Amino acid sequence: KGVLIPKTGRESFYKWMNVWYVPEGGNLNEKNLTDDARKDINDLNVKDKIIYMGLNDSNSTTDIRQNIKGIIKYKALNTIWGYVSIMDIESYRECMGYISAEDLVSDVPESKKQLMSLDNENLDDMFNESAIVVNDVKSAAAKVDFSRRENLTRKDADVDAGPYNLVFIKLKNGVMLNKYVKDLNEELKKTNLGVKAVTWKKATGQIGSIAMIVKGALFVFVMILFFVAIIIIVNTLTMAALERITEIGMMRAIGARKGFISVMFFGETSLLSGIFGGAGIGAGVILVKLIPLLKITSDNDIVQLLYGGDYFSPVLSAGDVMMTILQLIVVTLLTVIYPIKVAKSITPLDAIARD
Repeated sequence: KGVLIPKTGRESFYKWMNVWYVPEGGNLNEKNLTDDARKDINDLNVKDKIIYMGLNDSNSTTDIRQNIKGIIKYKALNTIWGYVSIMDIESYRECMGYISAEDLVSDVPESKKQLMSLDNENLDDMFNESAIVVNDVKSAAAKVDFSRRENLTRKDADVDAGPYNLVFIKLKNGVMLNKYVKDLNEELKKTNLGVKAVTWKKATGQIGSIAMIVKGALFVFVMILFFVAIIIIVNTLTMAALERITEIGMMRAIGARKGFISVMFFGETSLLSGIFGGAGIGAGVILVKLIPLLKITSDNDIVQLLYGGDYFSPVLSAGDVMMTILQLIVVTLLTVIYPIKVAKSITPLDAIARD
């Protein structure tokens, strides 16, 4: 049992209470001190334990003293998460007055069992005539079991058997997030556990919203580039058709049909698209594999959201490559429609008039 204190949180404790925390059994390292703490080193209060204030269901405090196991710094989003300590689950349950794993291997008081069995959706159950509220204070005090603390030393308790107020689920590749959450909530509703599954976007709150805003802005930017590229390619192919009015007119004069002109123009465009588009996809795949090796990093939290971590490590799956090839085909089809229409409209008379 113990707690990990973030580096940023330790510096905040110093500013508030003139206390500098060190790991359990460790000594003060002056190199880790801030400039203000180094100036005030003679009056610095050094501790390797910290007290967390809790509250149980009896409206009484359940403060716990925790040994500091280490000082940590988050690799990503440290500005945001740098004030969040990590505590073992059993100490957290004890601090917040939850049913712990030790409670489950010992005798839970009957009053607490009744409280646990109440219907959460029916507040009237809190005020029934059961023995939850005891009128005889003297007899109630005589029944209080002060030996509960002895159960905390039991080693046969399964830590995972106690309650959790938050559980993370990692899905396998290919599983649809929203559908999985919907199906999971339907199953949880059948069990009447009083818990609910939400997506990571809702669970992370403001951070998830910022990430989605950034992702949406990038998507809009890419779509703008997408349409601009289509317009440029259409103009280029159209100019290529107009510059070959003489050749196309002569071909029409010797018997070339419009279908032949269309196939010729489509084949030429497809060949160029396949060669240079394929080269671009290949270069992108190689670049995605090389970028993680460069260990590109940033201390800016917004940039870290874009990176998805402390290093910029883009991921490219086989599905992404197939989607890119599909987009290339769609762009080719869209960009060749108008130039083919222009080429088909050229007549032998246009070629003679141009000469």
